Amino acid sequence: MFLSVVTNMIILLFSTLCIIMLYNLLLVSVETRTYELGVLRVIGLTKAGIVGLILTQSISFILPGLIVGLILAMQIL
Repeated sequence: MFLSVVTNMIILLFSTLCIIMLYNLLLVSVETRTYELGVLRVIGLTKAGIVGLILTQSISFILPGLIVGLILAMQIL
């Protein structure tokens, strides 16, 4: 019982840290590319296109971590 509670707390802590890390990574990426995104906007890319670029980038950050995490979780179980 106690081990289950501790394990769940550790999983919650790691999940929270991962979310914060991904948020910071995307925030820094968007801040450093603000000029490029502005140029793309001036050229004619719509706001939906900019959002699509950022979503594609976020998926490219999340997907490898998700795959590796699932593989490791299957190995542990």
